Order: sequence, then structure tokens, then C-alpha cells
Amino acid sequence: MSRLVALYNDNVYIHLCIELSEGFSQINEFISKMRSSGNLKSRNKLINIYSSIFEIGKYSTFFKYEVERVIKPHYSRFSGNEYILTEGNSSYHILLKIADIDLLELDRIYNYQLTGLLRMYKNMFSIIDAPEHELTQDSLKKREVLIQNLLGQMQLFLDSVYRRDEIKAREKLENEIIMNIPYNGFYHLTHISNLKSIVEKGILSRNKLHLQGIMLSDISNTDIQNKRMRPESIYGRMIHDYVPLYINPKNPFLNSTKVRNTFDNIVLIEIYPHILVQQEKTLFSDGNAAEKETNFFGKKNDLEKVNWTLLQNGKWSEDESKRVMCSEVLIPDVVNCEYIQKIFINNYNNLEEVMKSQINSLGIKLEINSNLFNLEYEFN
Repeated sequence: MSRLVALYNDNVYIHLCIELSEGFSQINEFISKMRSSGNLKSRNKLINIYSSIFEIGKYSTFFKYEVERVIKPHYSRFSGNEYILTEGNSSYHILLKIADIDLLELDRIYNYQLTGLLRMYKNMFSIIDAPEHELTQDSLKKREVLIQNLLGQMQLFLDSVYRRDEIKAREKLENEIIMNIPYNGFYHLTHISNLKSIVEKGILSRNKLHLQGIMLSDISNTDIQNKRMRPESIYGRMIHDYVPLYINPKNPFLNSTKVRNTFDNIVLIEIYPHILVQQEKTLFSDGNAAEKETNFFGKKNDLEKVNWTLLQNGKWSEDESKRVMCSEVLIPDVVNCEYIQKIFINNYNNLEEVMKSQINSLGIKLEINSNLFNLEYEFN
């Protein structure tokens, strides 16, 4: 199972789809040249294209690929002890299938996109065996159109592959500030069923969700949310206009009734820490934003005012510790998907559902980490 997650995180499936789609571009060019030249004798060279993709290509180990010449006895010429192969008495047979168990599982999760590509490769291979009178200008043109339509469909699928290099090149937090952040980023807790919407639109603030009429599975405490129906003290915006991110991923919110009742269906989303300087009018707080005692800050250097000792090592049973351990980063309106680094789940139970959301196509890593969801020692 760990290899399956590794292949998913490394986008192997996505890269295979891209490579096979690029292979069709070669086939399309080959057919176009054969059609324009009228030289049907060159069609056997199609095998060279297939070999370059499935035998010696970067991902060749994931496929079972064989091509052999099969004799048709009724049309064969016999000479001595063996048959003489000619174009008229033989045909080519192609074996082409996924040979990797984990890739087969990913293909099922991705609704057999890869299987569809292989089926089209087999279809195009029939050019080699088709009688010359069947390979007319019209029939070859139809094959070119088939390939173009397929590539168009695949592009819709592959358009979800975002480039994440842009945010790495932008402004970053200063090293001394980064050193104060005790974890790898900031964190948002949500129900697993909300991932589909997050992949499509990003993580939206509560007010943004309401304005767009989006209904998501809500794991928050109603009383706490009511306390957040007020403006913050820096820009005067409503707290519900911000996406709340926790500084400490393992905080008392995990012990709330709604979260505990659906623990296996919760995902923890890790956000790129430099979002603090890359998003305008971002705030952070020295405690739960719902509490009146909590202060808000707009200057990143004020992070030092957070009680880091209490935030990391406080007691869930003490009110002040609970407040400080829920210190937040508040992002106006939306956290775009390119800022999401990783998604954590508790166990393998919902692995398939997370994978189906195709977070990996956005460059988001998936990790199963039961320690982040283990609360027993927090009350010892």
C-alpha cells in the first residue's frame, strides 16, 4: 500500500498519461506523412514508434508489450520444413497491457484513463495488418481525427496539472521568522468529502462559501462559530471573511464532538508557510480567533508575540493553553490550491476517496500519519 501512495505522490499515473498522449502525436504525424505520400509500404515502421514508447521508454517497466508475426496457415507457402512468411499469409499480433499491480489500482481510481489510451494504441496498430484497399485517404484521415479527439479529451484531464514553481520563486518569510514556526506549515482541518470542492475552488472562507451557495460538510462547533461573527481589529473585516489555519496541527479542536464523531473522515491540510507574505492582508492571532482575549497581528515580525512554549506544549485541560494552542493564521477569502503542500489522513480506510479527488495532479502530497490523529496522550 505504501508503494501505491508513493506512485500517487510522484504523479507516475499523470506522467504516463502525458507520455502516451505525446506518443499519439508521433503516430498522428506518421499517418499524415503516409497519407500525403501514398507510400503504404512504410506502415511497418509504426512498430518502431511503439517500441520507443513501450520497450525502451521511461516508463516501459509498467507495461507488458510484445509484437509477434502470426502465420495464417490457409494462406501460407510451405517450403521444406517451414512456412515462408509473406505479407499475404501472416499478420501481426500485439500484446499491450498494464503490468504493474499498483498502477492497475490507480487506473481504476482514475476511471481507466490509461486503459482507454492503450485501447486506442491497439486500434491504431491495426494499420499494419489492414489490406491496402482499406487504407484509403478517407480511412487514414478518420484515424487522424480519432487521435485528435482523444488528445482533446486527455487535455481536459491533464489541464488539472498545475505548475507550482511560481510560488517558490516569490517572496518568502525571513529565516528568523521561519525558525519560530515549529511545524512545516499551517493547517486546516476539514471533512474528507470537502476535498472535491477544495481541488476545484481552493479552501474558501465561511462567508465566501455562503455567497457562492456552496454547502460543505461542517465539522465546526456552532457556538464557537457564532463567537467568530465579529470584525477583527486590524482591517475591520469579519473573521468569517478569512480562511482559518492553525499553527499547531495537533490542537484542542481535534477533541471537539463533531471531529471525534467522524475521526476517520477527517483530513488535515498542510499549507505552504510563506503564504504569510504572499497573500495580501493576511493576519495571525495569538490564540483562538473566537475568544475575546485573543490579539490579532498584521506584521509578520509580530509572530514572536505568540507564546510558542504554550502553543507547542500546553495542556488541553487548561483554558489558556487551549486558547493559545489554537492560534491561527487568517487568509482573506481563499487559500488557492497551489499553496497546499500535503494532506494527512488517519489510516487507509479512506485512501481511495482521497486519491479520487486527484490532489496529486495539483502537486499535493498524500501521507497516512496516525500520530497526528492520536489524542490519548494529550489528556495524560
